[in-house]
Amino acid sequence: MTLALMHGHSGTSVLGERSVGSGIGRTIAFVFEALERQRTRRDLASLDDRMLRDIGLSRYEVEMELRRPWWRA
Repeated sequence: MTLALMHGHSGTSVLGERSVGSGIGRTIAFVFEALERQRTRRDLASLDDRMLRDIGLSRYEVEMELRRPWWRA
C-alpha cells in the first residue's frame, strides 16, 4: 500500500515529478524574466540624455547596464 501511494502510474516517484515540474516552472520564469530585462535594457538604450537625466541615470550607467549578460539581474 505504501508503495502504491508513493509512485505514480509510470512508476516514477511523485516527489520526483514535482521536482521536475517545479524545475521547469523555474526555468520558464527565468527565461521570461531575462526577456523582460533585455526589453528594459533596449528601452533604456533608446532614451536620449535629457530623458536619462529626468529619471536620474547617466549615459555611463546605461552603458554599464547594457554590458551585463542577459541572464544577470
